[in-house]
Amino acid sequence: MIGEPCSIYFSTNLIHPPIKLEESKDSIKEIYHELSKVKGCDYDNISFEGFPTSPPRFTKQQGKTVSSCLFLADRILIQEDWTDITLESFSQKIREISDRGFRLLKLGFILIQTCTVRSLFVPNHFADARVFLAEKTCGIGDKIMPYFKRPAHMFGMRLVFPPLKDVSHSFDVRIESFNQDPRKVFVETIGTFHLIQPITPANVDVALVNMSTTYGFCTNDVKNFLNQFDQPEGGIQ
Repeated sequence: MIGEPCSIYFSTNLIHPPIKLEESKDSIKEIYHELSKVKGCDYDNISFEGFPTSPPRFTKQQGKTVSSCLFLADRILIQEDWTDITLESFSQKIREISDRGFRLLKLGFILIQTCTVRSLFVPNHFADARVFLAEKTCGIGDKIMPYFKRPAHMFGMRLVFPPLKDVSHSFDVRIESFNQDPRKVFVETIGTFHLIQPITPANVDVALVNMSTTYGFCTNDVKNFLNQFDQPEGGIQ
């Protein structure tokens, strides 16, 4: 059985009707200063370099972890790269930033949300993720060398799950060996939510639920899919 995943990246795009970004500089500064007073949601730097052609951004770096928030004309992008925070902490950032976006940037509503989660998984019965994915999961390990005349340095697959009749969101999943550590499987899950009911100040929790849904698909559904192949030699159980 595959061990518990380690999530290394969270992000969300909150897509709204376009605003005049060049008229929002003071409001973005106010968001930055307000967030500096909220524990876990503060940033160390605000940049307007290249503004308004380039988006304003908040950043904070602690070791490998880079936190950022970008303001574009049609969206707010919140990111945690090489993160060590929990989903709950990231969700708090979504709430605090979106609340201030509605109030200070006068955003009417959020029409579309994308959520991205990247996690690392370690198979228990395979020392090399390339072998696990190519041979055990896909069953083509011995069919690569005869045609390409060299071993694959990285191996992976991409799966796209469209919306269903009663489910309006889709998932785009990338599963591949992790270049920085061949024992690990890298999984990226992108959830796209075309909102039947737009997100407004009254229902910001919807954005948090969407993030949690994407996280669950990555850390539960994808994990369970991979688990069926992480078995001792002798076949899938």
